[in-house]
Amino acid sequence: MITIGDRPDGRNINEGCGSTHLDALREAVLTHGADAGIANDGDADRCLAVDAEGRVVDGDHILAILAVEAKDAGRLAEDTLVVTVMSNLGLKLAMEREASPSWRPGWVTATCWRR
Repeated sequence: MITIGDRPDGRNINEGCGSTHLDALREAVLTHGADAGIANDGDADRCLAVDAEGRVVDGDHILAILAVEAKDAGRLAEDTLVVTVMSNLGLKLAMEREASPSWRPGWVTATCWRR
C-alpha cells in the first residue's frame, strides 16, 4: 500500500489531495501500476476512487459496485441500498437495471448519523 497526503499539520487538511483533488492520486496509481486508488476527504465522509487507468470512480459508482456485490453474495440487508439526498438518479436507474425479478432494491433516502 502506498499512501499520499497523509501528513496533516492541522492547517493543510485536503490541501491538494483527498477526494476533492484527485490529480496526485491519479498520478500515484499510474506511476506505481496500482489496481486502484482510494481518496477520502479530511473527515472521511466522502470517498472517490481512481481505477488502474486513472479514471475517476465516483461515490455513486462505488455504492453501485458494492451493492451489486453484496446482493450477489446474499449480504445486502433486506435487498436495500440506503443513500443520502446527494445520490443521483443515475444510481437509482443502475440499481433498477441490475435488478432481477426476484430482487428489487429498496431506494431509501436517509441521512445516517452514528454517535
